[in-house]
Amino acid sequence: HLDALEGLIDAAGEPPLEEDRAAVDGALAAARAAAPAEAAALAHLDRLTGRALERRFALEPAAEAYARAAAAQPADLAMLAPLVALHVTWRAWPEAAAALRAFSDRYAPAAVEDADARHRCVEALMREGALWTDLAGEPARGAACFKRVRVLAPERHDAAWRQAECHVLQGDFAEARRLMRAVLAPTRAIPPADHAQALFYLGRIEALGFGDEAEAERQYRRALDVDPRHAGALLALLKGLDARGDAEGLAKALARGRSRIEAVPEGPAAAALRTFAAGLHLREGELASARALLDPMASGHGPGFRAARFALVQIHERAGDGRGALRPLLTLLDDDVTDVDALQTLAELLARQGDPERRFQVLSVLALFRALDADQRAELDRLAQGARKRHERPRPLPDDVLAHQVVHPSFNSPLVRLAGLCAPQLAARFDPGPRPILGPDTAVTRRHPFAFRLRALQVLLGVDRFQLHFEPAYGEPVGVWPGDPALVVLGGPALEAPPAEQVGHVARALFYVRSGLAGLFNLGYRRRLALFGTLDALFVPGAAEMDAAQALIDAVPDAVAAEIKRVVDATGRMTLPTAFTGEAVMAGVSASADRASLLAGGELRAAAEGLLRTAESGADVPEGDDLTWAVRSAPRLRDLVKFALSEAYGLSKYKILRPTVQKAINYLESHRNPYGVWRYQPRDNDNDT
Repeated sequence: HLDALEGLIDAAGEPPLEEDRAAVDGALAAARAAAPAEAAALAHLDRLTGRALERRFALEPAAEAYARAAAAQPADLAMLAPLVALHVTWRAWPEAAAALRAFSDRYAPAAVEDADARHRCVEALMREGALWTDLAGEPARGAACFKRVRVLAPERHDAAWRQAECHVLQGDFAEARRLMRAVLAPTRAIPPADHAQALFYLGRIEALGFGDEAEAERQYRRALDVDPRHAGALLALLKGLDARGDAEGLAKALARGRSRIEAVPEGPAAAALRTFAAGLHLREGELASARALLDPMASGHGPGFRAARFALVQIHERAGDGRGALRPLLTLLDDDVTDVDALQTLAELLARQGDPERRFQVLSVLALFRALDADQRAELDRLAQGARKRHERPRPLPDDVLAHQVVHPSFNSPLVRLAGLCAPQLAARFDPGPRPILGPDTAVTRRHPFAFRLRALQVLLGVDRFQLHFEPAYGEPVGVWPGDPALVVLGGPALEAPPAEQVGHVARALFYVRSGLAGLFNLGYRRRLALFGTLDALFVPGAAEMDAAQALIDAVPDAVAAEIKRVVDATGRMTLPTAFTGEAVMAGVSASADRASLLAGGELRAAAEGLLRTAESGADVPEGDDLTWAVRSAPRLRDLVKFALSEAYGLSKYKILRPTVQKAINYLESHRNPYGVWRYQPRDNDNDT
């Protein structure tokens, strides 16, 4: 089952744990032994082998596997795509282009007579041209590819536009203009949409290359005569009229294009058109009209929609709606938490709103991406110093705060509750390994330099029954073994890290202990999945793991069995949503522990770098201090950064670090004025203010 095999490879992590790597290798070997001796089946297995090797960062063996897959299926451009993508990852543009060129050359001799060969050759040439133009920055080579496409398939007008773009990038505007005029020759039949697009391109060339705004405007109007819904032409016309101050012409063009402007935007040009029109309304102080255009775009994706969200920030702020101004930026960051422009805008907005705590959170994220100027760096250092002092004397983390503001939603699955109830019985089947025998010299005692930080963690997480040891010989950053007391071992990789990072490692481990999940910590992906599969079977009669689930019920004490039945009956059989099963719960447990580690330590960089040192994080530790790529590539790290930006994180810090504020809130809650002089207003259904 190749789809299941691909799922196993992806789920094993990047890079995978040793036991997960062995599971993938075994599955690949079994699949190869069972596969029919057909080129297609073997090619797919080579592709999956390459994928597994790439996720281990064995890039050269991965390239060899991808090359075998492509050679076995020489007519399948999709089978060549992973090899090209791997070369692109290396920024090896010539190698990527050579692979595509070999494919197109294979079909070029027959391309004139054979439609199928022509299609394959053209698609490979278009991809090669895009690679040279968009990635390698060599538009001359890109133009040569697009020119070959136009010879083979004159109807591919997109090749003409791309070739003209290459000439523009080289500064050869005359050739770009000649090319567009050739497309528009009256002797050629051309669909209306392509006709309008060519006129629009010609107008852009006249404006950018020759500075002839009048001729450009004429071409834009011609394009709109052919296709009144051409968003790019209408946008360019409006911008030109606005730039030269032609208020009357601008009003007429807006009126004529009103239906196009107000239509649901499809594509970046239409989104940019709507955003520009909203900006004109905003400039005139017509906030309601501007917002009416932009609000429907708040959930869209792409460059045009992104600009709309920034415009919405201005509209809400000018209307005095501070929380409304935050929402578009948080939506942008939910799509891409490494969006530095959105983060900087958010930091500036929070400064104007007088919210230093959340500004501290945003500056901490910007620091991960090396995006702070000198003044911001000084401010972050000052705010961080105050935060460290508060973290030295935390209050206990209440269960309700943990459940509603800290943990990942999937952590609230009943499977987590059942895993805690059945921990001793599960440990017998899913053995986390023998508890290491450690000498007293490795224990963290009251006189240990880490003791003060450990005491703060104990207070915060409410965990007392455990032993902590610092053991340089242990090869993982941290390990956890269940028992009474539980055992937490900080290993060599973590002992070389700064104390703030060590706090995060210990806090992550203690979160598992507090949740009754200590036996899960040392398990790899495959055994965790099997464990939760056993618990899943309690809710799904007839599941493959039902025998194991029944054996688990038989092994637990009667009181525990009764509690399991109560949990299952309260949830209902066959009703667990996907977010509360298997892999989702595993991800939720890991993300919740990561969030608790950030809350305990309060230093985002330390928490992030500590997470990157764990084998299951999904990314390597970067050599420099810019974590942009690591955040983009590692889902757990991405979740941690998003949590650091969330209001839930800020409110949680108030709960555990601001006892004076909390006492004041408690006092006011119990001394409400019946005449309404003071009234407590919940904030977004959260009991804080």
